[in-house]
Amino acid sequence: MGYYTKFTLEWAVGGAGADQEAVRQDVAKWIRGNEEAHYALNDDGTFFESAKWYDWQTDLRELSVLMPNVWFVLHGYGEESGDIWRGYAKAGKVEKVKAELKFKVPGFFKLKH
Repeated sequence: MGYYTKFTLEWAVGGAGADQEAVRQDVAKWIRGNEEAHYALNDDGTFFESAKWYDWQTDLRELSVLMPNVWFVLHGYGEESGDIWRGYAKAGKVEKVKAELKFKVPGFFKLKH
C-alpha cells in the first residue's frame, strides 16, 4: 500500500543574467528522468498525482548539486491531516521544515472585564 503525498516543486535562479528558461528546461528534463518525480510532478513542478516518493530528499539533493545556483522548494502535503512540510535545497544541502498550526487568540479574549 504505502503513504501518499502531494508534491509541488518551485525554484528560483540567483544572480544577474541567469537563464530562467534554461533552468526550467533542465528541471523539466530532470523530472521526466526521475521515476518518482515523474509520477508526482508535471514538467513545470506543479502537482500531477499523489505519489510514494520516499527518497525525495536524496533526489532533491542530487538535483541541487546539478544546479548549485538554484534554490529549490519542494512542498509536501501528506495523506494524514496536518502532514504539511517543505523541503529546501541548495547546492547539495537539504532541510525539511514541518508546518506549525497555530490559532490566533480572538480580540475579545484580550479585553479586560
